Amino acid sequence: MTFSVRPPISYRALGVGVAPQWLGVIAASFTVVPLGLAVVAGRITDRHGERVVLWGGAGLTGVAALVLLLARPGGGGLVVSSMLRGSGELLSRIGERGVVAAHAWPG
Repeated sequence: MTFSVRPPISYRALGVGVAPQWLGVIAASFTVVPLGLAVVAGRITDRHGERVVLWGGAGLTGVAALVLLLARPGGGGLVVSSMLRGSGELLSRIGERGVVAAHAWPG
């Protein structure tokens, strides 16, 4: 679902009059912040389990949707929403893969 929201963000940005340079910032914010969060998220998963990370991912994705709905039109709200969505996606993927690894049959 997260990836289905990414293309419309660019169209919304253009629709509200965001400068084309901001499109790159919005797109990059989806991956740059999660890149820095990845190692920390892995350690949290190791210490506290997959469930904590899965709930964190769901929470960040929900907050991202609220920011997208409630923020004033412009680049700032779209960047923050994109950062939160990217971080939520990362946490969800780490948690999901941790669950699969924990419940997979050996061998």
